[in-house]
Amino acid sequence: MDIVILACFLIINLGLAALSGYYLGKTKLLDIEGGKLTGWARNLCGIVIFGVISIIGTLSAIDVNGTILNNRDSGPVSGGLYFGPVIGIGAAAMSALFRVTQGGVTMIPCSLGTFFAGCIAAAAGYYFRDRPSIWLAAVIGVIVVLVHSILVIFLSEGGIEAGWHIVMQTPAAAGYGITVIISIILFSWTYKIAREKTE
Repeated sequence: MDIVILACFLIINLGLAALSGYYLGKTKLLDIEGGKLTGWARNLCGIVIFGVISIIGTLSAIDVNGTILNNRDSGPVSGGLYFGPVIGIGAAAMSALFRVTQGGVTMIPCSLGTFFAGCIAAAAGYYFRDRPSIWLAAVIGVIVVLVHSILVIFLSEGGIEAGWHIVMQTPAAAGYGITVIISIILFSWTYKIAREKTE
C-alpha cells in the first residue's frame, strides 16, 4: 500500500470531519435550539450534509491488501448524535443505499452496518440530547465499529470464515475502526470548540 494514498485518505476524511464540525458549530446551522434552519428544511439539510460526508467516506476508500478501508459510518453517527434521530437515520439510509450500488462481498453487512450506525447514534443522541460529550461520541464510535464488524463476520458472502478473515486478519478492519472513531471524536471536538466561541 502506498503511504501517499493512505495519507490522502486520512487527510480527506479526518479533515472533512474537523471542518464540518467547526463549520456547523460556528454557524449553528443545524442546532435544534437557536439554529438557522428549522423543521423539514433543517432535517433535509442535515440528511444531505451527513449523507454526502458518508458517501465521500465510501468513494475515498482505499485498497489495503485486498480489503477496502473506508470511513462511511462516521457521518451518520455525528449527525445522529448531535442533531437528532431524523438526520442520523436519514443520512444512514442515504449512505446505505449508495453502498448497495457498489456491490462486493460485504455489500449486505456494510449497508446494514451503516444504517445501524445511524440508528444507534440517533438513539444515543435522543437519550443524551442535553449532554452529548466527546466521551459519549467515542463510546458510540466503538459500539458502531463492533456492530459493523459482527455483521461483516456473519453476513459476508462466503460465510463466517470469509467474514472472520476480513475482520480479524486484515489491517483494513483495524484501520476502519480507528478512522471512524477518530473522525467522530474530531467532529465532536471541533463542533464544541466552535460552538463555545460563538456563545
